[in-house]
Amino acid sequence: EVRLKNRPPDLLLWQTGIGIANAHEATERLLEQHRPHLIICAGYAAGLGASLKVGDLVVPTEVISEAGDRMAPDAASRARLVETRGRNGTPYKEGPLLTVWNLLKTPAEKEIVATRHGAVAGDMETAAVAAVAVKNQVPWLSLRVVFDPLGEELNPRSLWHLPKMILWHFRCQKTLTRALSSFLSHPS
Repeated sequence: EVRLKNRPPDLLLWQTGIGIANAHEATERLLEQHRPHLIICAGYAAGLGASLKVGDLVVPTEVISEAGDRMAPDAASRARLVETRGRNGTPYKEGPLLTVWNLLKTPAEKEIVATRHGAVAGDMETAAVAAVAVKNQVPWLSLRVVFDPLGEELNPRSLWHLPKMILWHFRCQKTLTRALSSFLSHPS
C-alpha cells in the first residue's frame, strides 16, 4: 500500500505482482481491507497488433481470459480515460486485452494468441483483477502500455536483450505515468 503526496487521501496504490495468481490474491486482499470506488489495473503488455510500438498506450474495450471469459471495464470511467487521452493528444489503441498464464516470449506465440482471441495486447493480470472486482461489484478499468511489440522476442534472461529492455522500461514508465496522472487529475 502506497499513498502519494499531494493526492487525495482516497487514492491508494496497490501492487499485485506479476501473474494471474498474484493479481487475484492481491485484489482479494485489497477488497478485504478497503472499499475503493474504482480499481485501475495499470501496467505493461505485449503488443499483439502489428502497428503497436514500445510505449504505445492501450485502453482495453474488454478483457479476455485464456478460457474465453470476457469482462467489460466500467463504461463511465473508460469514457473519461479516453476523453483525457484526447484532450492531451496522447495517441492510444483500443481493443480487447487478453490475459495469459505465461509470458508471451516469441513473435510466433504472440501471433497465435492474437489470431485465436482477436486481442490487440496481452498481459498477465487484468482478467484476475477484473474477475475479483466484478465478483465484489467494484468498478474496474485497465490501462496498459506496450512493452514488447509483436515482432520482438522477449527474453529477460538474455544479457543481449538487457540494454534494449531497460530503454523500453523507461519509455513505458513515462507513458503510463503521464496517462494515469492526466486521468487522476481530471475527476468526474
